[in-house]
Amino acid sequence: MSFNTPVLFLTYKRYKKAIRVFNTIKKIKPNKLYFASNAPKDESEIKAVQKVRDICKKINWKCKLTTIFYSKHMLVKDSIPASINFFFKKEKQGIILEDDVLPSQSFYFFCQKMLKIFKNKKKISCISGSSFLKKRGKSNIYFSKYTHIWGWATWRSRWKNYDPYIKFWPKFKKSKIFKNLNSNVYEYNYWKNIYDKTYLKKLNTWDYAWQACSWYKNQLSIVPSISLAQNIGYELNAEHTISRYKFVKKKTQKKTDFYIPKKISRNIKNDWFDFKYHYRSGYLTGPERTVYYMKFFFKDPVLFLIQLKKKLRYFFN
Repeated sequence: MSFNTPVLFLTYKRYKKAIRVFNTIKKIKPNKLYFASNAPKDESEIKAVQKVRDICKKINWKCKLTTIFYSKHMLVKDSIPASINFFFKKEKQGIILEDDVLPSQSFYFFCQKMLKIFKNKKKISCISGSSFLKKRGKSNIYFSKYTHIWGWATWRSRWKNYDPYIKFWPKFKKSKIFKNLNSNVYEYNYWKNIYDKTYLKKLNTWDYAWQACSWYKNQLSIVPSISLAQNIGYELNAEHTISRYKFVKKKTQKKTDFYIPKKISRNIKNDWFDFKYHYRSGYLTGPERTVYYMKFFFKDPVLFLIQLKKKLRYFFN
């Protein structure tokens, strides 16, 4: 039996990771697969990129394959939105996976079910497959202000609100919506700093803008209380993810039945947990920050120095 929700697979040059993710796609056999591939930066990457592109030849089920192979290398902040734009010109809804996000089989069916149930609920901007909670709550899903994109899904009607330049930011940061979403001073300062840099085009990423657009529209995302997708991109030369925190590396869960809350309301408690642990550096201050970084240094000095270098580059850009 084939899977009738279109899937967009975003790749670059990491074959070992890409093939692992592709094998999960292969198991569910989607009717439609969009295979996006960024172009190599230089001649040294040509073979690696081509090897990833050749994964398409491993499709052995009835499938409409659409390839999005770029001829010129693009920055992450440009290549991923370009692929998603192409995807939603063709499809009304779908699942988006990057080559470093390994989903469980349950992830696909979870997204497909949520896409159907919340199709006409404009309050919902997207469906996230990853979760950072340590304990499952009373409900199997909750509604969050955070648009986690380690395996996610959305609709054309929501993606059309995406503005990579967040032109609305100068006025929005003074709005009640932004202040209510970030009533804690740590959260407020953290996200204000992030979006100031996003607005000034100082960050090579696209997902902050996607989240800002969701906030601007006063929308929420659906998050499972147990993680259905795992980030496998944690390596020292990763573009953005170099942390080794245990909670983000936990195994994905197998789950097929989900209790759906009748009321769409934000879970403030879970969002605060996400902020403290997923966006950790925005919360720790003073003595707490000192203790945290001391523990980090003694546990993994090499990773500590790499992360310190990236943080310094981030703040002084």
